Amino acid sequence: MRTVFADTFYWIALTSTDDSFYQKAFEFSRLLLPERIITSDDVLVEYLAFFAKAGPVFDRKPALDLL
Repeated sequence: MRTVFADTFYWIALTSTDDSFYQKAFEFSRLLLPERIITSDDVLVEYLAFFAKAGPVFDRKPALDLL
């Protein structure tokens, strides 16, 4: 099984349907199945910080669902 490291860019694109790279990240994820995707705590902190800066109006549910 091949292991691939996913950075913050990937996770944001994958969970933000309005992101210009959403479709490419989604297709990439489908191509990897059943491969394993790993990340780091630092990437998760950056990922959550990205959504936190959107303010209280932004729906953070997609970010939390990923975790």
